[in-house]
Amino acid sequence: MVFAAYFPALRAGFVWDDDALTQNLLMLNFAGLKKIWFEPSLIPREAHYWPLVYTSFWFEYHIWRLFPPGFHFTNILLHGINALLLWMILKRLGIGFAWFAAAVFALHPTRVESAAWVIERKDVLSGFFYFLSFLHYTKFDENKKTLPYILSLFFFLCGMLSKSIVASLPVAFVLFHLWKDKKIDGKRLVHLAPFFMLAVLLTLFDLWIFRHKTGAFFPFSFPERLIIAGRALWFYAGKMAFPHPLMAIYPRWIIGAGNPVQYLFPFSAVLLPFILFILRKRIGTAPLILIFYFGITIFPVLGFVDFGYMRFSFVADRFQYLAGIGVIVFVISSLKFLWDKMGRNGKYGSYGKYAGSGVILLLLGMMTWKQAKTYHDYETLFRHNVEKNPGSWAAHNNLATALEKKNDPDGAIIHYRKALELKSDECQIHYNLGSLFTRRNEIDKAIFHYEEALKIDPSYPEAHNNIGLLYDQKGDKEKALYHFRESLKYRQNHSATHVNLANSLSEMGDTRGAIRHFEIAIQINPSNTLAMNTLAWIYATHLRDEIRDAEKALKYGQRACEITQYGDAGCLDTLAAAYAEAGEFENAVVTAKRALAVKGSPELSNSIEKRLDLYQNGKPFRDESLNIDK
Repeated sequence: MVFAAYFPALRAGFVWDDDALTQNLLMLNFAGLKKIWFEPSLIPREAHYWPLVYTSFWFEYHIWRLFPPGFHFTNILLHGINALLLWMILKRLGIGFAWFAAAVFALHPTRVESAAWVIERKDVLSGFFYFLSFLHYTKFDENKKTLPYILSLFFFLCGMLSKSIVASLPVAFVLFHLWKDKKIDGKRLVHLAPFFMLAVLLTLFDLWIFRHKTGAFFPFSFPERLIIAGRALWFYAGKMAFPHPLMAIYPRWIIGAGNPVQYLFPFSAVLLPFILFILRKRIGTAPLILIFYFGITIFPVLGFVDFGYMRFSFVADRFQYLAGIGVIVFVISSLKFLWDKMGRNGKYGSYGKYAGSGVILLLLGMMTWKQAKTYHDYETLFRHNVEKNPGSWAAHNNLATALEKKNDPDGAIIHYRKALELKSDECQIHYNLGSLFTRRNEIDKAIFHYEEALKIDPSYPEAHNNIGLLYDQKGDKEKALYHFRESLKYRQNHSATHVNLANSLSEMGDTRGAIRHFEIAIQINPSNTLAMNTLAWIYATHLRDEIRDAEKALKYGQRACEITQYGDAGCLDTLAAAYAEAGEFENAVVTAKRALAVKGSPELSNSIEKRLDLYQNGKPFRDESLNIDK
């Protein structure tokens, strides 16, 4: 059923934050895999410590590279497995109609965002470990054997390393004991202590990573956050009951702590479990436990703690991937109660139960199919979003980005400007316009928008880097240097910015400073052929003896040629110069001729021919443009 409903997603591409995979240099080699675990700040567009997600991407990248259907297949497979695991858990909990509740989980369209969006692997993968941990904990509770307990703890750790929302699982175990035994004793709390300790430690570490990388802070007062949380709870419950309309970015509510009506949301959210507590002797404790499960599991994304997505919206479908189970079981159990009463009236009531469940699953499957189609590509997703939520600056901004990638800059400008109308103080929109005008070679317009972005956020490293390139292009080297240094102040581990700064320093005569930054760039990104090639050129051709170094020139020159598979004329030209500096003129001649055979630009070919004459006469080349040195 899952693969049938999600079939459109198997033909989809990459969208939005999938850049964290598609533009992630850490996917390339084993050194990148180590950095995923020990240098998570290097992962683009990722502010959390969830290394297992990117480890799974790393292995898949080395199986099918950036082949979208492969990644979509894995996500959908994980979601299907999760539905089966949920079915097993619900059966062990003695919940009637468990298969139907699991099937609703499998086909509910609010799950599409988690299963059809590649980067949201974090939801389905963390869910997979969450369910495995829960299942093994229930086995441990039955037989008291050590192995299931250790496996439960291990899978919980894996879940936390996939997405920290799994931190609520120990509380779910407490609810499990209350469900099963109506109480929890001290011995069981001792068993749960390691889970709680792991949850606290890894959550605090993840929050530290998040603060360190993003510094995201939203100045909402506690009453405002209370309103956001209350409204979010009812929003999520409503979407589970009536999943329409669905979109990637929902409207961001206007919160007014001075409006007493808005306090009805948190008040009613607290009132419901209170009423269920009062009625527990008549209706049992199951409804109360399910509502608590829902609220506790979704608590981390209710707005009491800042998370980056709050700048776009306070809610998202993917946030209730696990929490929504509480609502599903609550509703299905209520329906089963009604269907069982109907069944007592004859066989037609029993037929009605199965016919009704079939109709519900069919409708959910059709809605999931339709929603999965919106994730076909970047443009489709955000055209749909703009249609459903035209007041979202982020939806307009993302649609503009999609149009720009589709080579429709005029259409992109329309939506960027609409986004600015909706949110004039958003630095990302100005940055995107700056990038667009840069590609159109409208330098002054590009500089204007980068400067506007930096007025809003002076610590925006990408804007500093890009405006530095434009000032360098205009010949204003001092401003270029200033912005490259500012960019590195806020983003030290960015290889390309170190290269930009090194090039500017070299042009201004600070060769030693340039060498230092080229070497840093290569340390950060061992595949940066631009840094290697330029550094090899300096070591091979500089006029000053104390700067030239034939050994280093050959080392970097050969590595650059290896990475480019000896198919880049510029890298071969540099390697020929390095051989000449080392006195290996035969190799220099052979390599220079190989560079000419590759056929670079006419200007480069003419220069290589002149250098070839030198090598044939047993002379190295000296680059007079590198003459000045501080």
